[in-house]
Amino acid sequence: MKYLYVMRHGAAVGYSFDLDDYDRGLSESGSKKVREVAQRFAQKAEIIDLLVSSPARRAFDTAKLWTLHSGMAVQTVQTDSKIYRAKPKDLLKLITSIDEGVGSLMLIGHNPAITDLVSDLVGGRTTSIPTSGIVRLLLPIVNWCEVECEKAQIVGVEFT
Repeated sequence: MKYLYVMRHGAAVGYSFDLDDYDRGLSESGSKKVREVAQRFAQKAEIIDLLVSSPARRAFDTAKLWTLHSGMAVQTVQTDSKIYRAKPKDLLKLITSIDEGVGSLMLIGHNPAITDLVSDLVGGRTTSIPTSGIVRLLLPIVNWCEVECEKAQIVGVEFT
């Protein structure tokens, strides 16, 4: 069995004509909610072996805050440019490429792909994942390359 944590980045600052979408950082309330969710996670004593984030500023800032407040080691954080503007099939391809030694994986990305990925993996529509929200999935697999749609089970949800 493997565990997949799917997280939507924290709430971002508003759109601006002089700031590219990719460069939008977290709002003050977005940073606060990420810290709160990470601290609650730390109390559960669950372990994430690898965190892969979109490199977009709001997602990467979410990843940095997550590691700081959840107790996760910074060296387990990677970015992948394919997550920004990804489709669910792109995220699935990324997941299936993860090293087999990784027992639990967290992806931090953007809607609609994050919510659509969860819907595909569990085989039905799911509620839109809000900013700073996390869905924990149990995957009945031994190796990440075995991930298939409609096989996962939601075993935890953390929405703020």
